[in-house]
Amino acid sequence: MVDFEKQTTLPNNLTSLIESIPGVAENGQPGLYQVVSIRGVSRQRILTLFEDVRLTSERRAGVAASFIDPLMLGDVMVTRGPVSTYYGSGAIGGVTQLDGDRSEGIKSLIGYKQSGNEQFQLLRWGDADGGISLSNRQAGNSEAINGSVLNTHFEQKNLMLQKNFWWSDLKFENFIFASEGNDLGRSNSRFPNRIVNIDKEKHAIFRSRLSDQDKWSASLYFHNQSTTSHSLKPAISRSKLQSESQDSGASWQTAWKSGNTAQLLGMDYFARRQVNIYETLLDLITQNAQQQQTLKQGFLDEFAIFYTQHKKFDRLRLQLGGRATFERSGSQPDQVQTSNSVNVHDSNQTAVTGFIGMAYHLSEHIEVNANVGNAFRFASLSERFFSGTTARGQVIGNPNLQAEKANTFDFGINASFAANQLKLNLFANQFKNYIQRIQLSNNSLTYINQDQGTIKGLELEYHYSFVNELELVLSGLAINGTDAFNQPLADVPSNRLNLQLFYHADAWQSNLKLQHRFAKNTTASGEIATDTANILSFSVSWNIDPMWKLSIYADNLLNERYFNSADDLSTLAVARNFGITIGWQNN
Repeated sequence: MVDFEKQTTLPNNLTSLIESIPGVAENGQPGLYQVVSIRGVSRQRILTLFEDVRLTSERRAGVAASFIDPLMLGDVMVTRGPVSTYYGSGAIGGVTQLDGDRSEGIKSLIGYKQSGNEQFQLLRWGDADGGISLSNRQAGNSEAINGSVLNTHFEQKNLMLQKNFWWSDLKFENFIFASEGNDLGRSNSRFPNRIVNIDKEKHAIFRSRLSDQDKWSASLYFHNQSTTSHSLKPAISRSKLQSESQDSGASWQTAWKSGNTAQLLGMDYFARRQVNIYETLLDLITQNAQQQQTLKQGFLDEFAIFYTQHKKFDRLRLQLGGRATFERSGSQPDQVQTSNSVNVHDSNQTAVTGFIGMAYHLSEHIEVNANVGNAFRFASLSERFFSGTTARGQVIGNPNLQAEKANTFDFGINASFAANQLKLNLFANQFKNYIQRIQLSNNSLTYINQDQGTIKGLELEYHYSFVNELELVLSGLAINGTDAFNQPLADVPSNRLNLQLFYHADAWQSNLKLQHRFAKNTTASGEIATDTANILSFSVSWNIDPMWKLSIYADNLLNERYFNSADDLSTLAVARNFGITIGWQNN
C-alpha cells in the first residue's frame, strides 16, 4: 500500500505514485499515459480497479488510469503476483486497487511543477456520510534532458461524489466519478515527425454497494468512456480515431468464520457493450479521405464463481481457493448477410484457476511463506478484432488468439528484529500461449500466441529505523524473462535498486530517493537497449500550522540522461525540474 504520510511529492499520474513499490517499474511510452509492469508482467496482464470498478481500455499498452487525478485518491494498494482466483482475467501480474479520498473536513490544494509549467488545483469537502471533490490540472509541453520538446501537454478536470446511507444494519455506499480531458499529448520518440494527440477523453462511473456488517456485500457499477484522437504526419497524412464503450459489472460475496477457519464465497459478472472504434484517414497530398469502422459492436460477457478458505493453526496458516470463469466475446465486423445469419465473430472460453499457500512462523521474528497456483487472461477485443492505425503503425487483429495461462510460484521470507525489517521474495511465472506483438513482412503488426515463456526474479525490501524520526528503505528487483527459445520477452524491466531516506519530526517531513537502474542489453522486438542510470529526487514539506502545509520537491536532480523504459518509442526522460504545493485543511 502507498503510504501517503510519506508522500511529500504530489504525483501527476498513477505511475509516478506507485513506481517506488518493490517489483513495480515503468513500461511503455512516457508521459501521462505511461503504464507499469509488476514483477515483469505488464500491459493488460495487470488489472486496475477503481472503487471496485474494473477499468478497461482498448489501448494495446494496457490501462493507464490516466483519467484519474491522483489528488482524488485515498488508499492505493498494489498486490504483486497472480490473483486470478480473486479477480479473474487479467490479474496475472497483479492488481492495483484505487479508492477515492474519504477525508473529512474541507481541503484545498494548489501546486506548480516546472516541467511543462504544470498547474493543479483541488477542492474537497467531506464528512462521515460522504463528500465531494473537484480537481483541475493542466500542463504544456515539457523538455527532455537533451533539450528536445516532449509532447506532454494536457488539460484534465475531475468530479467525485460519495454518499452513504444506513437502513437498519444495511449500508448503501454510492460513488460517482466524472472526468474530461482535452488536448492530451501522447509522448513518443517520433515527435514531431509524427504527432499523436487525444483531442477529448470522457469517463463517467457509477458504483453502488450494499453490505450487511461485513457478513455479505453486493455491488453494481457502470462505466461509459469515449476517446477521440488523431495521428498526424505533417504534410503527409492524418488519421482520426474515435472509440467508445459501455462497461458494467455486478458482484456478490459472503464471508463466514468457524473456529480457526475463514471462508469466502462469491460471484462476479462483467460485461462490455457498444465497443466501437471508427477511423478516418486523410491523405494530405491528394486530400483523399477514407473512413472505416476498425472495431464494430464489440461485446464481452464474463461470469465467474469463486471460493477461498483460510485456516490458522498455532504457527501455521493455510489458504486455498479456486475460480471457474466463463467468457463470451466477439464483434460484428460487417453486415454481410449469409444464407443463415449476419457475419459475426464470437467465441466461448472457460478458465479454471486455483491456488494453495502457506505461511509458517519459524520463530517470533521469522516467517516463511510459499504459494503455488495458476492465472489466466483472455485476449482483449482489440487484440482479436481491431485492425487499423495506431501510434506504432498499422495493426491487424488476430481473432484466433487463445487465452494466456500461467503457472505461478512464490516463496518469501519475512524477518523483523528490533529496528530491522526484511522481506525477500523469489517468484516464477511460466506462461503458455503468451500473447506477443510481432512485425509482419509488410511493416504492419499483429499478435500471436507463443508456445511458452518464463519470467522469474527476486524482490527485496529492507527497512531500518535509526531513530523514530529517521528511516532507511532499501528495495530492489532482479528479473529475467525468456521464451521457449531462450530469447527475451518484451516489457521485462531492467534490474534496479532503490534507496530512500525518510525524515519526520514535529512539523517537518522529507524524502531523499536514489534509484540505480542497471543496463538492459538483451532486448525483444519493439525494444531498445538502455544504459545504467542513477536517478535522484528530493522533497520536503513543512506544516506551517495545523491547517497550512507547504511542500517543495525536485526530480532528476543529477540531470541524468536515461530512457523511461526500453520501449523503442520511449523518449529521454524529463530534465531536472522543481515543484511546489500549498495545502489548507480544516478537519
